[in-house]
Amino acid sequence: MTAIRDDVNNAAIIGVGFGLAFVVVFLIFILEAWSMKLDDEVTMERRPTPPSLSTYRDEQAKKLGDYGWVDQGKDQVHIPITRAMELTVADLARK
Repeated sequence: MTAIRDDVNNAAIIGVGFGLAFVVVFLIFILEAWSMKLDDEVTMERRPTPPSLSTYRDEQAKKLGDYGWVDQGKDQVHIPITRAMELTVADLARK
């Protein structure tokens, strides 16, 4: 009976396997980073531009000094802050 000769280079097979595994993991990281970048770009396109701080402060100051509806269906209104403070002081003085 003749012996079967083993000419397989185990080190080369293991090296190729590790190399392919490294390439696959590297590609996964690259594709994931690319996907996140695309998601961020899409999110930025859909996000409305926020108003400037001065515009926001002007709107809030107008609300604080003006009468208006909060929810007309529920009959909720907002009143100027100075009037609200006057009513609160008068209410506390009666107690």
